Amino acid sequence: MSAKSKRLFLVCLSIFLVSCTAGLGPKFSQPIAPETDKAIIYVYRARVAMTGHELPGVKMNGEKIVKMLPEVSYFPMSVTPGVYEFSPQLFGIYKTTTATINAQPGQTYFVQLKVKFGHLELLQANQDEAMAYMATCYMIKPGYVLDSRVIKNHQSSAISGKKLPSTTATQAQSQIQATASSNNLKTPTQQATFSRLYVNSEPEDARIRIMNIGPKFQQGIKLNPGQYHVEVTAPGYGKYTEWISLGKGENRSLHVNLTPKITSSPVKQPVQITNTPSKRVVAIEAPADLSPEEKRYAQMLVSNSPANIRIAAKNIYYRYSYNTYLTNLAEQSLLENYDINSAGKIHIDAMAWLCKALAQSGDTRFVATLSTVAETSHNRKLRGYAAKSLRRLQ
Repeated sequence: MSAKSKRLFLVCLSIFLVSCTAGLGPKFSQPIAPETDKAIIYVYRARVAMTGHELPGVKMNGEKIVKMLPEVSYFPMSVTPGVYEFSPQLFGIYKTTTATINAQPGQTYFVQLKVKFGHLELLQANQDEAMAYMATCYMIKPGYVLDSRVIKNHQSSAISGKKLPSTTATQAQSQIQATASSNNLKTPTQQATFSRLYVNSEPEDARIRIMNIGPKFQQGIKLNPGQYHVEVTAPGYGKYTEWISLGKGENRSLHVNLTPKITSSPVKQPVQITNTPSKRVVAIEAPADLSPEEKRYAQMLVSNSPANIRIAAKNIYYRYSYNTYLTNLAEQSLLENYDINSAGKIHIDAMAWLCKALAQSGDTRFVATLSTVAETSHNRKLRGYAAKSLRRLQ
């Protein structure tokens, strides 16, 4: 191919990609409330470096439901209870990983698509992590939809200083006309006979094993109902073991935080600063009208789990920066935990997200706290995030 032909090909490809990704729908803010006899399943695509040009479609139980899913886009579906297997579709030779959802009435599920080099991966995502990431995603074009169960016109309200009302799937679906004949749609009734296990660990690179079976552990591993001996280990941390019991069709997520082994280290001289916010735990009164979701994030902020703190901080940054109760708890969590001498990536990330959440609130009361972290944190990365967040409030 000549140089001129290559340039022409690249120009045509660029025009095609822009046409596919331009004009996406509204940005995600709040999830749809499922009907009592239905479930909601969100499918969204994460951003992965150097793979944004690939536009895979998505199948459900072997039937294609959307033509393509661009980067940072999503779509919701309202489905009857049953077992749904999601699989990616893209022309070419790719390794594919499917995700299976055992949908229960009144529940909401999240499926993440990752497009990597030579690998299309779908996996069931943690609800709080998914909602934090989806705050950066946009609804796909209605023209991409091939299945009438996809809610094409989900109107997401902009985040404001008041709570956002939930939209039921019936209300959202009534705004559109079905694009596929119901005679061609398959409603699964078979219930899953196997179970799935997910283990989220801190540190993230911990080794996870199921000691009483032969197959190597992988996230979402299919298991028969029964008892399993889970072991999580990492260099420099104490070992974690637990026997768990999985029921028929159960999807279980374990959150394991390994305890660092105590080692001797040189004592650092304390840094003398003035106007330091107190680290004394102060009782922060919770408003009477907190939603269940806000209560869950509040519990995460006061937990000892860096992974949970990070999830809560992300959701405050993207979706609840107006909530003074949660931002006050975020400040308290930051002051209590920022100077813990931990090299764990999740711990540092959690503290960085707390800094960003405080800055996102626009509340100048947090200037002193961010200044303290920027000046005295033992971690260079955290000092940088605190300083950057501080500049946003000054």
